[in-house]
Amino acid sequence: MQISQGPSLPVELWMQILDNVTEEQNLDAIARCARVCQFFKHMCEKHLWDGLGFWDDEDMERLKTDTAETGIGGWRGPQRVTIWSGKDSKSIPHVATFASRFAGRWTRIEQLRFAETSWPSSLRAADAAVFRNLSGFASITKLDLYDVTFPSIVTFGALISALSGLNELYLLDVNFTGSSVLSNPRTLSDFRLLPPTKNLRNIIVGYVSEDGHHGFHPSAWPCYIELLTFMIAVSNPCGKSPRVYPWGSVRNLRLDENVWWKFSSSSIARLLHALPSLENLNFATADSNVADLEITSVPAQPRLEPIAIGVYGASAQPRNVAHIIRRLIDMDYPLRIMRIYAAVYPFLEDTDTLVATAINELVQHAGPSLDDLGLFLKGNKDDADWAPFGEHSELDAAADQHRQCDFFENTNPTSLRIHGCDASCLGAREILSHFTLRCVSSVNVRFKPLARSDRRELSEGLSQLDTVLLPSVFHNLVHVLISVRFARSRCHVEMKEMTEWAHLVKSCLARLHELGILGCVSVHPCAIDNNNDPSH
Repeated sequence: MQISQGPSLPVELWMQILDNVTEEQNLDAIARCARVCQFFKHMCEKHLWDGLGFWDDEDMERLKTDTAETGIGGWRGPQRVTIWSGKDSKSIPHVATFASRFAGRWTRIEQLRFAETSWPSSLRAADAAVFRNLSGFASITKLDLYDVTFPSIVTFGALISALSGLNELYLLDVNFTGSSVLSNPRTLSDFRLLPPTKNLRNIIVGYVSEDGHHGFHPSAWPCYIELLTFMIAVSNPCGKSPRVYPWGSVRNLRLDENVWWKFSSSSIARLLHALPSLENLNFATADSNVADLEITSVPAQPRLEPIAIGVYGASAQPRNVAHIIRRLIDMDYPLRIMRIYAAVYPFLEDTDTLVATAINELVQHAGPSLDDLGLFLKGNKDDADWAPFGEHSELDAAADQHRQCDFFENTNPTSLRIHGCDASCLGAREILSHFTLRCVSSVNVRFKPLARSDRRELSEGLSQLDTVLLPSVFHNLVHVLISVRFARSRCHVEMKEMTEWAHLVKSCLARLHELGILGCVSVHPCAIDNNNDPSH
């Protein structure tokens, strides 16, 4: 479309013309109009949606396209597409229409979602035209399957294999009508013949990222364990056949509590074998984004990267958290645990003691290979989300509550991190008192946000900490790092005041400072921009 350089039509007439174009829902024509000028762009772009949903073929027929022109000037499609089932059936035969009509034309789609649907049995063959057409959507990087039933596991695999650019796979309540034959030789053989996924890096099973309201439902476990069992089985050699890894590119696997609450040690080990490139394994909950327990391990067998295992226990059932930690201890997989970061709660309830005891067993299980131990003091499970280096850590427990954390038997970590200390340094002193091997060379203590009124208590606490960290006790200690944050009612903080806090810390740790062990004292307000974080 081109506008004459002569006298223009009245704006009202242009608006009427554009209204007529948009009413026809010819998205290619609307897209071309939007490129004419800023006025047309403003009028037209609101009709070019970022997300579209289709319930049946009629929904797609209402969208007009210029079939004669396959690219130039046409619409590149939405960013998100959802395929729903129709009113009378959960079947989605219109997925074939979608694939044949828009493959190669809608090149902007990033997310494809199937919700509350049943994949048609007529489209179950791996070589069906629908999969060939779906392979034309090279831009799709995320596939979200919510309450979807497939006629076979091979059909499910064919869908994943067809999307060559797929990076993230979300699975929530995925079922198979032919579940009784999931692991028979013919099914395994057919699945192994599918093209392997080369770009799939992330799999999330049983987790809803949109609203976080998917609670713990033990009844969902059989569905998920069936899928994971097949993932393991298909990666194992069949007779003399070579080992095949359909998910060999996967780096990150996140499992919801609905999945892992009954996991056995052998299940975890076989899953690690089936995913040879796995770098992060998270036992998560739907409403938590930060792990309460992080384990970094190096496999004894050759691998490119170490494995980081996270357990998200803040809102999970304590017995389930303790269960999965013990399954990690018992699994027959060659892992050498190098690092452990754990949130430490005041163990006032029996359920909390379950988790604390399991973490204690894990640290002891790590043994001599454990090099870096991080303990993050937290007041109670009603606190804001915990993070290893976050802003929300509290310590309200007395010393006798920390004595249940006898983490240090049979271990010799050289690096110790204690975060979330209060001004009294009680938690840090109590934890340090449990060390028997005294092999630590680096100690990092980070305080929760302090107020001006905490200065006196901080002075006394640091002075006692200075005594606890004597080189005569910790023979290998060469580095102590202290981070103090103080709460402010305003964002602007004078450099002079921060310098005073830093001087206070150094004066209270006089012995460490004189010996040159006090390597870094960081003082900054909580609300300050990290890019301008002054350190002293």
